[in-house]
Amino acid sequence: MVVYENCSCLTPVMNIVITANTACSEKIGINCTCFTIDQHEFSARTMQERKLWLRAVSNLKVKLMNAAPTPDEETLAQYRSAIREHLQNTKGLQGTETVNDPLLPVCKRRTFQAPLPAPPRLPNMRMFAPPPPLPPMAPTVPDEGPMARPDVPSRPGEAETFRV
Repeated sequence: MVVYENCSCLTPVMNIVITANTACSEKIGINCTCFTIDQHEFSARTMQERKLWLRAVSNLKVKLMNAAPTPDEETLAQYRSAIREHLQNTKGLQGTETVNDPLLPVCKRRTFQAPLPAPPRLPNMRMFAPPPPLPPMAPTVPDEGPMARPDVPSRPGEAETFRV
């Protein structure tokens, strides 16, 4: 495929080789007319033109996959005639296809506002009360085991037995 500088097709810019493995896809978007052929990105004038380009490249790929013979001049004339006919049939639809209005309604922008005042507080009320204090714990000494201390009585009245 030859890419030209403009629609007069006088100055070629580059050649793109189209094979059966050539990737061609359309870009997804609202009213998007972009498409890719391999790593080359293109933009058509309308979505219908984009569909036409992708259909033409897809038809070439099918012919290459099926090893179709090279078309003669008569076949090429038929292809070109079919494309012109398609363009004539869709010419009236070009202006009605895309709407250039905004997709979302225009909204008045909000200006910066001061923060809302805090809600009134009830007297003598805390927002988060601290937890109640824990009751004091009496020290305990174990009666038996490795933590038992023989010099400290664990029960009243035992002190005399240890001092003797």
